[in-house]
Amino acid sequence: MIEQEENVAVSVRRQCELLLLNRSSLYYEPVKMGEENVHLMNAIDEEFTNRPCLGVRQMMWKL
Repeated sequence: MIEQEENVAVSVRRQCELLLLNRSSLYYEPVKMGEENVHLMNAIDEEFTNRPCLGVRQMMWKL
C-alpha cells in the first residue's frame, strides 16, 4: 500500500517504483457508469448466461 502523507520517509515516486506501479495509475479515479450502460450490460450477461452458444450477431438480434 502506498502512503501519500508528507512525513513519510520514502517518497511516493520511490514507493511506486518499488511496487512496479505507474504513478498515473495511483491517481486514477474510475468514471461512474450510467444507469443505461449498467442495464444493457446486465441484459447481455443474462442472455449470454441463458444461451452461451450465441455469437455477436445473434446476440444483437436477441437484444
